[in-house]
Amino acid sequence: MKNLNLKQLLSVSLTLFAIFFGAGNMIFPPAMGQLAGSNFAPALAGFVTTDAGIAILGMIAVVLVGSSMSDLGSLVSKKFALCLSVGIYLLIGPLFAMSRTGSASLAAWSWRFSPPLSTPWTPPGFPSCSPSGRKNFCPCTPWGWAG
Repeated sequence: MKNLNLKQLLSVSLTLFAIFFGAGNMIFPPAMGQLAGSNFAPALAGFVTTDAGIAILGMIAVVLVGSSMSDLGSLVSKKFALCLSVGIYLLIGPLFAMSRTGSASLAAWSWRFSPPLSTPWTPPGFPSCSPSGRKNFCPCTPWGWAG
């Protein structure tokens, strides 16, 4: 096993942190636990299995086979290795991440130009809006008022 220099160690550490503790892993589990109610144990087991479990199995598979994703795919064939690599890179970038960041940016920008809702939408797990001293004040909406 070769020793990693500081730059490589930092890169690997940040990559692993992003895999296991991305925004979805900080926001989704509390909401899922609240919605699961008394069924939190099966919900937690399913989340850990599908989220962290699959990521760990993927890393173990690549480490056991070689040092890159193409080593894993070349066990089947060179053509499959190419298709696997291209498919994964497309799924990570243009097909999911770009559209997701674009829609989030549009949503964050466009609320300034849309009329306020007459009845504010309350996200699941948050208390419903009620007036707090000011008429129609609602802290759940980005603009702070309900109409």
